[in-house]
Amino acid sequence: MTRLGFTGTQHGMTQDQREMAREIVKIMEPTEVHHGCCEGADQQIGVIARDMRIRVIAHPPLDESKMAFCPSDEQRPPKAYMARNQDIVDECDVLMAAPKGMKEELRSGTWATVRRARKSERRIVIVWPDGTWKSEGRW
Repeated sequence: MTRLGFTGTQHGMTQDQREMAREIVKIMEPTEVHHGCCEGADQQIGVIARDMRIRVIAHPPLDESKMAFCPSDEQRPPKAYMARNQDIVDECDVLMAAPKGMKEELRSGTWATVRRARKSERRIVIVWPDGTWKSEGRW
């Protein structure tokens, strides 16, 4: 029973990222997928999970300006971005990240969530824009 957390760019995943994310989800067979309920990559992973009949848990932000009103099986109470990102990390066994660029950035919610996952010693899968991926942590 693996709980997959997800963080990604508000600009959405590239086609290569979406295809690789789908393959990784298919291989992992998580029981649930947690995402931040924002436009872009969160919305895309929600569609992938629902297509595969995986339970979707939304963690919406307090600021609704970038929120994606997409279907989920359960929704957590809205929180500030960093607090809800920590909740996603706390509720997952593995965090998948789909960043906008090919290197880590300091002022990025996606990368801030990855750093929180590292600090919490979660397993991490980073799916790069070109569709390649890397894993971190103990498997």
